[in-house]
Amino acid sequence: MREIKFKAWDKTNKKWCDCSPAVGWVLNTDTHEIRIQFYGCTDGNIDLIQYTGLKDKNGKEIYEGDIVKGYLMINDDDYSFTDVISYKAPSFICDNSADFGLDMYELEVIGNIYENPELLEATND
Repeated sequence: MREIKFKAWDKTNKKWCDCSPAVGWVLNTDTHEIRIQFYGCTDGNIDLIQYTGLKDKNGKEIYEGDIVKGYLMINDDDYSFTDVISYKAPSFICDNSADFGLDMYELEVIGNIYENPELLEATND
């Protein structure tokens, strides 16, 4: 079973907030809703980022919004790309790359869209 984890990006203060289960997750058993309390976020202007359940080639957890460098070999040809991880129901994908599924790539997290947007600008030139 995939581990459920989240991070929260405070868009106002441009920083990560603590939203670990130990900090404040509340499960309403009547409605089956989970309320997550965010410590360190001031006004609720946040992006909630979910863990994919996967790790990159270096063992780093991969989250939505992470910018990854991907490597793939097809018929003795090497392909590489830089892309963003996003959620498109029912799975996590690389936004602009060929649709082979994340488990088919060798991925390396090189940043994220919040702290390192320049990594994407460099690949779009």
